[in-house]
Formats: sequence, structure tokens, C-alpha cells
Amino acid sequence: AKIAFDFNSSVLKPESMQTFDEITESLNKRPTIWLEIQGHTDNIGTEEFNQKLSEARAISVMQELLKRGIEAKRLRTHGFGFSAPLVPNDSDENRAKNRRTQFVVIRE
Repeated sequence: AKIAFDFNSSVLKPESMQTFDEITESLNKRPTIWLEIQGHTDNIGTEEFNQKLSEARAISVMQELLKRGIEAKRLRTHGFGFSAPLVPNDSDENRAKNRRTQFVVIRE
């Protein structure tokens, strides 16, 4: 499941909507699951800027799920800035992979 972001942006990209359809369907089928939405950035910019951006990305994802009827109590957000890259930030392609959100089940 991929939810991607443009550089320096927390705006959800249209191609992410299919992922939201799938996540919403899964959460509706399993109403006891609670998720932490984790936001991540690439390493361009200051640590403080990227921390705020990662939090904004996680909140954007949460707001989309709320719009789709998922209960707020089932969702929480956490921003990691650039502290947990998937891949080294050594190319534009890799930096794009690090601009992401991830989901962690915190309660089943």
C-alpha cells in the first residue's frame, strides 16, 4: 500500500486514493483494529522542518480516513522526520521512497 507525497508537501496525491479505498475496506471489515499512522520525509532540509512535515503527512492520511468514516479513536499519528529512512537518501529516486507514511497496528 503506497501513499506518496511530493517534495516538501503533505498533500495527498490522487494516485494514493486506491490505497485509501483498500485501507478503508480492511478497517471496515476488522472494526477492532487501531492504527498508528507514521509519517516520514527525505533528508533535505532541517530536522525541525522535516519533523513538522512528517507530522503533517501523517495527519493528512488520518484526515482522509476520518472523511471515509473511520472512527477517530482508532487512529493516531506519529512523525519521524528523516530519522527512519527505508533506503539511503543518496538519489532523487531513493528520497522519493523515503517520503511516505506507514501503518502500524497498535491494537487488534
